[in-house]
Amino acid sequence: MEQPLSYLLDSHLFRMTLFKWLDVIGIVLWIGAIGFRLLIFSPLLKALRDPELETRLRREESAYTEPVLKGLLFYLIVLHLITWVHEGQMMSGKPLSALAPVLPIVLTQTHFGTIWAMKLLLLLGLFILVRIRIGARDPLLLGAGLFLCLAGSLIGHAVTHPALHGVIFSDWVHYAAVSIWIGGLLPLRRLARKGASWMDAARLAVFLRILIGLFSKWATLSVVLIVATGTYNAVLFLDRHWIVDFNYGQVLSMKLLFVAATIGMGGLSRFYILPSLRRIQVSAPFTASEIERRFFRFITVEIVFAMMALLLAALLTQTAPPPPLLQ
Repeated sequence: MEQPLSYLLDSHLFRMTLFKWLDVIGIVLWIGAIGFRLLIFSPLLKALRDPELETRLRREESAYTEPVLKGLLFYLIVLHLITWVHEGQMMSGKPLSALAPVLPIVLTQTHFGTIWAMKLLLLLGLFILVRIRIGARDPLLLGAGLFLCLAGSLIGHAVTHPALHGVIFSDWVHYAAVSIWIGGLLPLRRLARKGASWMDAARLAVFLRILIGLFSKWATLSVVLIVATGTYNAVLFLDRHWIVDFNYGQVLSMKLLFVAATIGMGGLSRFYILPSLRRIQVSAPFTASEIERRFFRFITVEIVFAMMALLLAALLTQTAPPPPLLQ
């Protein structure tokens, strides 16, 4: 039931939420980087049909994506090990100096340990694969990376619901869609800014129109999936009293406000920036740089709202939902 919001200041809850948030951000940014390369950047180059632009854009994109893919995997592995130690401390109540006998038990005799080990193997496999230069590397990275989202869905409220498999699948799709959309914002923002720094006005207008158009299509699909899966989970977990009777409902309400704000900022790019680029392409190409600056500001605000939504999503995973409606 509802508790005073001061419960959010509980040190245990704070640490668990922080670790979850840091993990979610790492996974979202990692999947977003490789997803942007495959789903947005590659089609962008084909649509531009400009060898000179292609060479330079490949250099710019690689300068971001390769370090991000390698660096975030190292970050996620280190964070994963820290989370194991923290979980052992929380389960046993023992100080760090006395945890050595506890950690193997956490790993071999708990559901957390089983999923933790599976996720570690996946992270290590990705850590090796990202350093191998083969033609199918990037699709393999994206496909395997999406299973990081599944690992997150296998530790949480989804596994406690009677409709187990449906909720887990829905939660997985939800997580993956968020990663493709939100994780793609940073490479989108960077590539647009880099292009604006050296392209002439006419090229910039065409480049931004195609880039934003491609991203907008995937963002729209992601939002549809997020809304559909979120609604499905809400129907299963919540009744009409969820907002006022449970902290879960209150946190979810705050999260939905930030999600709506994030979608709203994305809508500005789709319904204001993109049409503006189409108009200036034929009438006043010299204003493309001004449009890019507005787009840069919009997407920066969108990223801030998204990070807050992810923080509240992490808090939700540590907040007890209402009991199943069957009870």
